[in-house]
Amino acid sequence: MVKICSKCRSILPVDKMDCPKCGNKNLFIGCNKCNKILTKGANSCPICGDKILGKTEAEKISPDQVGVKKAGVLETILTFSVAIIISLIIIMFFGTSNSNISSNISMGSTIIVNKDSYGHDETWARAEVHSIVSSHLKAPSTAKFPWPDEEKVSRSGDTWTVSGWVDAQNSFGAMIRSNYVVKITSTSENTYKIVSCLIE
Repeated sequence: MVKICSKCRSILPVDKMDCPKCGNKNLFIGCNKCNKILTKGANSCPICGDKILGKTEAEKISPDQVGVKKAGVLETILTFSVAIIISLIIIMFFGTSNSNISSNISMGSTIIVNKDSYGHDETWARAEVHSIVSSHLKAPSTAKFPWPDEEKVSRSGDTWTVSGWVDAQNSFGAMIRSNYVVKITSTSENTYKIVSCLIE
């Protein structure tokens, strides 16, 4: 669809509201159906009878609004892209690719939970090992253990092996990092025995 100036007959882009050559505001518009020229105030096309309901879309939008609409679309696309990138970063950082993060492994419709015969899981093993390691520190209240995905937890029957690191203050108040490997065996629902404890 084009606009034609009724005074100088210049062909104008659809988004123009007046003629840039002569300044005339009386422009013709083309019919949406048969492309015949219509007067600006026409309600229907005299050739094909197509109804023109009010102003055309081009007349409803000023050139300033066209820029605003384009900017709005770009902002929406940019916001959506940033949201996708942030989601991917979160999934990569906190994803469950490491088996130590989650003890639930889905196999079809069956869920297998990594528990010993007394019902203890990896979370229990970590908590007990942290307690054991803390009892060997000079300042247990300053202990900072790693995130679950930074510790290695394995189980063989009722025996759990947990290895990782701990940051804690030494006798002089300096924070030092110690590595540990602790092996415990569940002996009941409420008790366990320490098989080995290595803190260096």
